Amino acid sequence: MDADKLLVDAQELLTDAQKIKVDADKTLTDNQAATELKKALDIVNTTTNRSAAQTTSENTAIKQRILLEKQALDTVSSTSLKDAQELLTDAQKLKTDQEKALLLQKTTTEFSQTLVTGNTTPNANSVLGKQITLYGEQAKGFKWNADQKYLKTILDAWAINISTAGVASTQVTALNATGTGNINTQITNAEPTG
Repeated sequence: MDADKLLVDAQELLTDAQKIKVDADKTLTDNQAATELKKALDIVNTTTNRSAAQTTSENTAIKQRILLEKQALDTVSSTSLKDAQELLTDAQKLKTDQEKALLLQKTTTEFSQTLVTGNTTPNANSVLGKQITLYGEQAKGFKWNADQKYLKTILDAWAINISTAGVASTQVTALNATGTGNINTQITNAEPTG
């Protein structure tokens, strides 16, 4: 998250630096136009009192001063823009380094959970392997529990039949001591399997 924040901050600095350069260029252009207009009016006003050689000399000095001011402003704007771009590059590199570290940590975590590399079935001794085994055993337990409840229902009905009729024989085949689906078969089928 720090890398993302640095990246956003660097991008904002770059944008601000670009805005400053645009504003500086516009201000310089406006100032140049105003300065040149003022100088031109001054030159017109003073031309009558001065010689042509002095006017040319003044114009050259004004142009040189304007050129130096523009170069100084361009240098400042260029430096700010370069600094902002370097910050952006550093923030992007930091984010990339953090993403690499995260992927390496995920690889380590996945190996510790599966004890295998690649897309193979987890080792039986790994966290996921033991979890898979546990789920299988739980499923067997649920089935065994359901079988036992069914058997209890059958045995309760059989016990009621014996206590009331005195004989373990009824019209329900599963309650009879012999025959297909008899109570002994029900007991055998309800035993848990490995």
